[in-house]
Amino acid sequence: MKLFLTALVFFLFGQSAVAAMAPVKSLTVCPAQRFDDPSCRNVPIAELDPQGRDVWIRATVDVAPSEEPMGLYVLAKASSEAWVNGVRVGNNGKPGASRALETPGRMDSVFYLRNGLLRPGSNEIVLRMSSFHGTVHLSQPVHWIAIAPYSDPTDMLLRLYWPSLVTFGVLLAGAFFFASSALSAVNRRDPLLLALLSLLAAAQLFAETYRGLTAYAYPVHDGRLIAITTLSVAFGITLAGLIVWRFVERRRLMVLGSIAGLMLVPLVLMPGFDGKAAFSLLAAAVACAAVAGRVALKGDRAGMVACGVLGVFAGSVLVFQDIFLNTVFFYEVAAVLLVLFAIRAFGFERERREHEKERLRAHDLEAALARGTQPVTLRINAAGRVDIVKASDIILCKGADDYVELQLVDGRTILHNGGLTELESELPASFLRVHRSFIVNTAFVEKLTRDATGTGVLTLSTGAQAPVSRRIMPKVRSALS
Repeated sequence: MKLFLTALVFFLFGQSAVAAMAPVKSLTVCPAQRFDDPSCRNVPIAELDPQGRDVWIRATVDVAPSEEPMGLYVLAKASSEAWVNGVRVGNNGKPGASRALETPGRMDSVFYLRNGLLRPGSNEIVLRMSSFHGTVHLSQPVHWIAIAPYSDPTDMLLRLYWPSLVTFGVLLAGAFFFASSALSAVNRRDPLLLALLSLLAAAQLFAETYRGLTAYAYPVHDGRLIAITTLSVAFGITLAGLIVWRFVERRRLMVLGSIAGLMLVPLVLMPGFDGKAAFSLLAAAVACAAVAGRVALKGDRAGMVACGVLGVFAGSVLVFQDIFLNTVFFYEVAAVLLVLFAIRAFGFERERREHEKERLRAHDLEAALARGTQPVTLRINAAGRVDIVKASDIILCKGADDYVELQLVDGRTILHNGGLTELESELPASFLRVHRSFIVNTAFVEKLTRDATGTGVLTLSTGAQAPVSRRIMPKVRSALS
């Protein structure tokens, strides 16, 4: 929170105006307007708590001379009424002694201080504050009270959140991209989970920056914090689902339930909502890194990458605790999405090239099946001799390292000292390379079998078989029909 407030001050006022700022650090809190009451006590601003109470507050701040218009800022989950040097400067909502008597004010407010009201040196601030319309009890409901150059606090908060909002487009693009990818994918689970992760991060970013988008009443602040924490937990569980289903083969639900149980620990023990949200994400990241690390130790490259990324993610929660949920989290998610976009783009290009190759092979197969076989003889370099073999007698060619195994119609198998690609250039058009290691004589094709994955097997009249890739399958079926 301290680092967040430091960034807030810098972004709100800039370096030149910080000298004119006078924040309240400690104050006197009383249950009534009499500040000599024995029940009054001095507290730091971090311990000021008007929730469920109607309190009076007095503080003294030293203000440096300034020509700028000045204001009294009260950023708190409370309604307030303010006096400066004995002069009433306004109210934010209407504080009262009960829920019925109180009118909720804005979460972030500023009271304009007219010229001549402030004096160089010591100035007295008196506030009446109440907070009866909250949903949950916050550990630090008052964020900042200060005299500083006058401006709209909501607009200035937006400037603080603006760097994070830059990632909003990337997060939404990720949600739509992976959701659309799932429509044509064989494995729809992973892209759907990635789409959900992107959507949850985008929703959390909106909830996080909502304070800078509109001047909401203070009761909304509780709902905003609950939304941020809920979305963080949902993100962590979705991330765990993606990792568990990718790297765990058995008892997946038990592992996922264990990770969810681990995330409950900070949700119960951490006092503030920021801590609940950040450390539930930390628990999910550490657990997922352990799952990925287990397969990484066995040499799985995907596990190594996932373990490394999750380790960086977990480390950033600890290193950037005060700004992780405000900024760092969204940049990390956006960076991962951009990498996945690039990987997917390269994959699309590779698939396009493979599709073009398969299209050409399918065309060759159609032509070969239409023309039939051609009487061609080949010189086969066997061990210590040269055999002359008719191409029409060859059933299929199977490549293996630096030699090719030829299966002949008479049942013989001979070896050719040479590469499959070199031999392919000498074979007639009735031969087709249907696999990296197989060339078949289409004159002997008898049956085509297709399996659930889209690949297939060509069965020849001799009983021999050769695999057929998924993309060439439609052309093969059309040609054989």
